Amino acid sequence: METKLKKYITIDSERNLISGLKTKTSHRGGNTVSHFFDNGQLPDSLKNNFFSTLDLQARLSALTNSAMVSRTGDRPQTAMQWMAHSPKIEKELSAVSKSLFGFDLSLCAGAASQMTLHIGDRTDPAPYGGDRSQEYFNAVAKLPTITEEGDGVKCAVGLLAACVSRDAEVYLIDEPDLYLHPPQAYEVGKLIVDILEKRQIFVATHSARFIQGLADAAKDRLVVVRLERDIETASAHVVENDVFTDVKADPILAFTNILEGFFHSQIILCEDEADCLFYRATAHRILGDRAFKNALWLGVNGKSAFKKTAAIAKRMKVPFRVIADFDLLRNADDVAPLLEEHAEVSEFFVSEISWLEGQIQSDGKLNWQLLKENGLRAASHNEATYKRIDKLLRALNDVGIIINRFGEVEHLREPKLPKKGVECIGSMLAENLEDSDEYADLRKFWKELESQAIATPNSLARLFN
Repeated sequence: METKLKKYITIDSERNLISGLKTKTSHRGGNTVSHFFDNGQLPDSLKNNFFSTLDLQARLSALTNSAMVSRTGDRPQTAMQWMAHSPKIEKELSAVSKSLFGFDLSLCAGAASQMTLHIGDRTDPAPYGGDRSQEYFNAVAKLPTITEEGDGVKCAVGLLAACVSRDAEVYLIDEPDLYLHPPQAYEVGKLIVDILEKRQIFVATHSARFIQGLADAAKDRLVVVRLERDIETASAHVVENDVFTDVKADPILAFTNILEGFFHSQIILCEDEADCLFYRATAHRILGDRAFKNALWLGVNGKSAFKKTAAIAKRMKVPFRVIADFDLLRNADDVAPLLEEHAEVSEFFVSEISWLEGQIQSDGKLNWQLLKENGLRAASHNEATYKRIDKLLRALNDVGIIINRFGEVEHLREPKLPKKGVECIGSMLAENLEDSDEYADLRKFWKELESQAIATPNSLARLFN
């Protein structure tokens, strides 16, 4: 029987042969194939030459002083041994370091038993008789060593040093963004793909910038799997590749942090950043720090942008909620796309909005301007209309479309302050929201949403999947 393991190796159980590796031609032996089929694991002798596991410790240890290769013909095992084996690898790593951090790297591999890696402008080897002469290494040894740098630089250089040697076929990289500034995480993501162009890479990361770097460089090769965990269960969601391209191409989303939503339990969408600030701050002050825990708050830049932003969140496989002013309901085309996964509520919404438009036409005391400013209270003169609108708001609320039943943010204070927008929100947040009579409606608003605000990941999955 012949079994293919991805595209890299062929396992022939009848001849007890594993072949197809670029690092070694084949492995024979009584235990090689049987060990793989019996245990689902490759033996260490093969695994070490096929896989490269680059966790934090491995990346840092790649830069510690390294012994020389003991015998001619022995296969290098460390990043520095590979650089000593091939000056081309050393120069490539230096060029990568220069582009990322602004300094060159040079290997000192002279008569001393330990090799060291140094930072600073590369020394011209010509006056010393070449880049493998003892005089050249003596000059390099005067430069500072890489181990004197901070952990961010060491982690990144250690990772890239392991990659440029290209001594494995599959790379397992854990948290490559550790200690890196966000712009550097993006560049490291791109560099890894460029360096390991024909290798397979598995990465665990908590950096949206790193993922975007991978996406920009890998294009169709990238597969993103978003993991969700709670105490009892874990689930995996495969994300479409083109979501990254679409975010980057959008003139507004490209400059938001929506991709950070990958690492949050949900995304809360508000009309703008000022509304996000108000709702986030007041939820925390009234409901406590459990309110919308681990949620990303994002302003979408206008009511018409809710549907576009929500569509991206869906494709990212991240649950979302919308918190909006009452007049979001005025344009059904802005709301209906948010309800695509809730057919029954969607049909109910379309029917009720059509009815509400008719009521506005026939009721001389009801119009959209009054609804925008006062919310449900604008219909208090007609009990039947009031109850019907209330029923619609509750149906939307149950699927995560939270409409401010008091109208606009500014009307969560009664009486309303004589200010608008950011100035009004700043003044409101400076007041006693927790106890004053002026904010009774605000407290009522959040108390009605308390069960949603402290929803668990499991309950979020039931709401949005």
